[in-house]
Amino acid sequence: MTDIPAAIGVAQLKKLDNLNGARINHAEYFDEHLKVSGLTDPYKKKGVKHVYS
Repeated sequence: MTDIPAAIGVAQLKKLDNLNGARINHAEYFDEHLKVSGLTDPYKKKGVKHVYS
């Protein structure tokens, strides 16, 4: 990996918690508001943060 992609990666890592938080919020919203017959939510183990999209 060259310096430029590495620098971009480091900058993106600083945003990771916020991006994952948004994904978790979106997933929770869909879990609450999107109920389709025959469709099940992904399994989420207690005490574990799960980011699915």
